Formats: sequence, C-alpha cells, structure tokens
Amino acid sequence: MWLGVSLALLGAASWSCANLAIQQVGRKLGPWPTMVWAQLIGGSLVALVALLGWGPPPALTTEALALIALAAATATIAYAGLFMALARGAVAIVSPIISSWTAISAGIGVLWWHESIGVWGLVGIGAVVAGNGLVAAQKPSKSAPDRRGAMLWAAASACGFGVMVPAVNAAGALVGRLWTVPLVWLLELATIVPIMGWCGRLRVRPRSRRDWFITGRAAFFEVTGFVAVSFALGAAPVSVVSPLASLATAGSVLLGLLLLHERPGRQALGGAALASVGVVLVNLPH
Repeated sequence: MWLGVSLALLGAASWSCANLAIQQVGRKLGPWPTMVWAQLIGGSLVALVALLGWGPPPALTTEALALIALAAATATIAYAGLFMALARGAVAIVSPIISSWTAISAGIGVLWWHESIGVWGLVGIGAVVAGNGLVAAQKPSKSAPDRRGAMLWAAASACGFGVMVPAVNAAGALVGRLWTVPLVWLLELATIVPIMGWCGRLRVRPRSRRDWFITGRAAFFEVTGFVAVSFALGAAPVSVVSPLASLATAGSVLLGLLLLHERPGRQALGGAALASVGVVLVNLPH
C-alpha cells in the first residue's frame, strides 16, 4: 500500500512540475512546436519503458484500433488546449479548469457505463463548476490581457481530456496501459504534424542546449507522472490512487503562486482553490 501511495504522490508532483515546464518552454518556442517535440520525446520514453518491461505491443484488434483512434482525435484537442492555455495564461488559473476533465469523465461514466459517482462525487462536480465560474468571472488584469483566451483553451482541453481518458482506459485494457499512450500520441502526431507543417507552425524547434533541456524536462515530468500513476494502480486500490494523483491540480496552483509569483486576484484564487478541492472529491471512492 505504501508503495502505491508514494507513487501516486510522485505522479501528482510530476504533473504539477510538468505544467510549469510546459508554460516555460511554450512561451519560448511557441505552444505548437512545444507540444510536438514534448510528445515525441515523452512518447519515445514511455515506449522504451514499455518495451523493456513488457515487450512489443500486442496485435491490435478492431476494437482497440477504434478506441485508439477516438483517443487520438480527442487528444489533439486536449493537448492543444493544454499547451495553448499554459503558454497564454497563469498556471494557477488554467490548471483547475483543465483538471475539470475529471468531472466530464465522471459524467461519461454515469451516462455510458451507468456508473455511480456518489454524493461526494456530485458535491465535487458542483465545486468544480462553481470554482471555474468564479475564475471566469474575475476581471482580467492589464498584465494578463489574454486571460479569457487562455481560459477558453483550458476549457477545450478539459473537454478533450474528459473524452480521451475514458477511451485510453478502455484501450489500455486491450493493449496495456503503458503501450496505449505512445500509440495514441503517434496517431495524433501523424495527423497534426503535416497540418501544422503546412501552416508553418512548426518552423521553430529547440536549438540550444537550454531549449532541449526545458523541452525534455516538460516531457520527462509529463511521462513520469503517467508512469508513476500507472504503477501506483498496480500497487494500491484506485480509491487510494485517484484522490492522491488529483492533488496535481492543487500542486500546480501552489507552484504558480510560489515559484512564478502569479497574482490572479482573490476571486480567481478562491475559485481555483474550490475547483481543486472539487477535483479531489470527484476522485474519492464512491
């Protein structure tokens, strides 16, 4: 049990650090090149871990291919929104909005698989909605003129992750958890890279050692979080792992305040805190 708890907390910390790293490299290189290079590096790392630990991926069935295709399509929206929101907005503001995908996934589970989310789950969804409403109602400051745009990208990311995660979980049961993500990212990149290249969005790439370092750091933290949570689920019950992993939202808010010295305003900060609590409540055992 202690191993699962430790790995879940490592995943939460890694995802919090990933958000800060994504913002840093996204503002330097641009969100689209950052997304492509981070996924190429991160996907390669996950594929290497999966290959060394479990061998080649199994043969893909028609059902698995359909789920991977659905996950790849929604991953485009999810990750584009993630990188655009973090490049344009404050980590403390956009992170709770992006993390509201857990409420969307819970709703899909209720409607599609007839799952029960329980009283705390309903309270959590209400807290996520109310918290994000407070964030959206905060007037943008002069130092953050594009905060509205960042929040719209964050909302798009939440919708994308809300559909992508259930699709990845379903595909993982057929393909394996670690192999699913690189396969999804590969199909996603095979679709968007030609389009972005044709639009001239990928002309910028990491050139200096520092650029490669911060891009690799973003990929490393994102992948470390995923791998840690995946192994945590094998060492502890979901009811223990999910709430702890969801602490990444609160961690992102705190890191934004402490390390980036973000000052989103009391109303927005209160909304971010309320949404962060709601994310944890949604992930509590039902």
